Amino acid sequence: MQPRRVLVVEDEGFTSGLVCAALRGAGLEVRASASAAEARREVAAFDPDAAVIDLNLGAGPNGIDLAHILSHQNPGVALLLLTKLPDLRAAGYTEADLPPDADSSARRLSPMLTCSCKQSRVPSLTRCSA
Repeated sequence: MQPRRVLVVEDEGFTSGLVCAALRGAGLEVRASASAAEARREVAAFDPDAAVIDLNLGAGPNGIDLAHILSHQNPGVALLLLTKLPDLRAAGYTEADLPPDADSSARRLSPMLTCSCKQSRVPSLTRCSA
C-alpha cells in the first residue's frame, strides 16, 4: 500500500521541518512549500491526500486564501489549518471565513492520521485516540 501524501505549507523553516519530520515518522510521504504560490505548484505535481497549512504565510495569500483555492480546485485534498494562536478569532477570522466544506475535510483527514498514528515510530504521535 502506498503511503498517504501530505503537503505542509509553512513559511518558517524550523516549524516546517518539525511538522514534516513528525509526519514522515508516522509513515506519511511529505513535501513542503513555503508559500501559497509554491503550494499550488506542488499540489499539481505531488497530488497530496491532505495539506497542513499555516494560517500566516507572510507576504502574499494567507492560509485561509490557500484553503479556499484548494477546496475549489482540489476538493479531494483534506485541509488542516495550523496556527500558534488558540483560536481563529485571535487572528481576526471566524468559521465563516473557512471554505464551506471545512467540516467534511476534517472528517476525511481524521482516519488518515489515526491510521498513521497506530503505525508510528514517533512516541509523541502514538497518543492519538483510535
